[in-house]
Amino acid sequence: MSPAFTAAKVQIHAKLIEKFADQIDSSNKSGVREKIFELAEEYFRTTAMTMTKADKERLVESVLDDVLGLGPLEALLADPSITEIMANHPKQIYVEKSGEPTLSAVTFESERQMRQVIDRIVSLVGRRVD
Repeated sequence: MSPAFTAAKVQIHAKLIEKFADQIDSSNKSGVREKIFELAEEYFRTTAMTMTKADKERLVESVLDDVLGLGPLEALLADPSITEIMANHPKQIYVEKSGEPTLSAVTFESERQMRQVIDRIVSLVGRRVD
């Protein structure tokens, strides 16, 4: 992920929370996606940054995954050939395919993002990590 992509993602995510925190509903994924798309369009109108249509779509999905899902792990979870995901460090995520662990190209953006995903996972089973 380029620094410009990351900066756009951070700004759009922050704006989403600022403007629509009380309207984010995990049961209305398409509605949340639409709000993120609108904020992305606004971001590109007010900055000198440009992106291809494909990168804009990837940006919207990345923010959506962070807000409603498990961030960068969503892409790994969507792959049926992956049987296990092991995150040892924000920049070190292994996946198991056919019984073989392999270092994934997918990483967390920061320790904070990794912690948020861990907290989300354990909260789903009624636990917490101190």
